[in-house]
Amino acid sequence: MPEFNKKVLIVEDDPDIGNLLAKKFNLEGFEILTAIDGERALEIAEADLPDFIILDILLPKIEGLTVLQCLHDNIKTSKIPVIVLSNLDSQDSFDQVKAIGDYEYKIKSKTNLDDLVKDVKGKLGIAV
Repeated sequence: MPEFNKKVLIVEDDPDIGNLLAKKFNLEGFEILTAIDGERALEIAEADLPDFIILDILLPKIEGLTVLQCLHDNIKTSKIPVIVLSNLDSQDSFDQVKAIGDYEYKIKSKTNLDDLVKDVKGKLGIAV
């Protein structure tokens, strides 16, 4: 198993999806951090400074768009690349994400895990 010394924060409140993502990225050589709500996601992001964040929108405590805005506005976390991975397949959600910054938006049901890993590796400059 390759080791990249790269941390990925997975922010997902559905335990099945969160575990699936964590296992896949761990098998690909990433260190995994997880959060099941927006409040915890912000705490982990600021304390651990992950190399990448995969962020759901529909989250307890603080919803994902607010988390994304807070990450974007915080000088410590503003440079962390984020992929928003959500079930919300609406132009409005996409537009809200783009209004915050240049973040990628993917629909869970239309996203292949291998492609997601390739995207993350590419954004981190890791050969695929």
